[in-house]
Amino acid sequence: YAPMERCQQLAYAQGADKHGDFFTFPAMQAYNVLRKLVTATAVGDDESRLSRWDEHLRLMDPVKCYQSHLHNDPTTETEWTKIYSAAKMNNWNIVNVAGEYFRHLEGFCSIDYVEEHLAAQLPNFTENEGLYIDPHGPMPYDHFPRIFLATMLHRDYKGKHAEALGTLLERSAWLSLLMQSPTGESPVGGRSSMHQWNDANNWLTHKEQINMVISSPFPPCKHTTFSVS
Repeated sequence: YAPMERCQQLAYAQGADKHGDFFTFPAMQAYNVLRKLVTATAVGDDESRLSRWDEHLRLMDPVKCYQSHLHNDPTTETEWTKIYSAAKMNNWNIVNVAGEYFRHLEGFCSIDYVEEHLAAQLPNFTENEGLYIDPHGPMPYDHFPRIFLATMLHRDYKGKHAEALGTLLERSAWLSLLMQSPTGESPVGGRSSMHQWNDANNWLTHKEQINMVISSPFPPCKHTTFSVS
């Protein structure tokens, strides 16, 4: 139960090393599994434990918990807001948006933060290829945020930006298959390149894309318009 007990850090905006942006998404996956175990034996300490988890997840304020969001003040003197102000949304924000979406699914928050930030993120995708351009264009951080968006679509995100995201993710999935090496290695370039998780990302991106296509109301291959000569 330790992962859920540590959600208190998020509730009070005390995420380790100021990396709270990354914690909500896995915490919500853990919550979905662990609450079933707690509910099955909901007596004494288990009842209070589940209530405590719910309280912490409900108390979270994304503007305070996360570093990357539209409400950062770029005039402050912190290193983060100088580099990644509202004008430079990055992959961190997509991770925290996915976490907020799963909080929304469990009834802990509205979907407003999700919709607002997805609208701001759409211009960071290349229109024809659907590739995500993180600041300075590192290749690993094209795949990385797409995993979280595909997971949202697989888990029934049907909000304002669902069709646009479905289009972009389908295009980028096809292109990524063409960009990988004959042995399935991800293309390199920029920070975090050649880290072992790059190739795991490559696999997971396509796994989630398959899940998304299976569950999506939008027909597969409908939007793929680029060609290779």
